[in-house]
This record gives sequence, C-alpha cells and structure tokens, in this order.
Amino acid sequence: MSLSKLREQIDAIDREWIKLLKQRLDVAKQIAMVKKNNRMPILDLEREEWMKAEIRRLAQEQQINEHMVVEIFHLVIFYTKQEMLYRT
Repeated sequence: MSLSKLREQIDAIDREWIKLLKQRLDVAKQIAMVKKNNRMPILDLEREEWMKAEIRRLAQEQQINEHMVVEIFHLVIFYTKQEMLYRT
C-alpha cells in the first residue's frame, strides 16, 4: 500500500477519534447534569480508579503500550472533569 493511502487511513482514524471524544464529552456533561439535579458530587474517585484499571486491562488485551494509553486517558479524564465541573 502506498504512503498516501496509509496516511489517508490515519486521517480517517483521527477524524473518528475526534468524533468519539466529542461524544464522550457530551455524555459526561449529561452525567454532570444528572448528578447536579440529584445533589450528587460531580467527581467520583472510585469510578475514576475503576476506569484507570479498565484502561490498563484493555491496553494489555490489545497488546499496546500500557503507559501510552494510560497517559492519553489521564488527559481525557482531566479535560472531561473540567467540562463537567465548569461547563454544565
């Protein structure tokens, strides 16, 4: 396969990834609203710890660099919390 075709595949994957991040943020905002309406704390450290363990497990299952995946998800979780706390 040519370099340009491979790059097109990467570009398509990146576009899909951005769409999924947007979906994730939208759902997180909905979760924040439900929590606010029910007077629940926005942050849930137990859930966050479960997510981190699950992310590690999935990285191992897919045989990709666990450290890389955890770092990416730390950023995703950080910015998701920012959205939940300050934009809902």
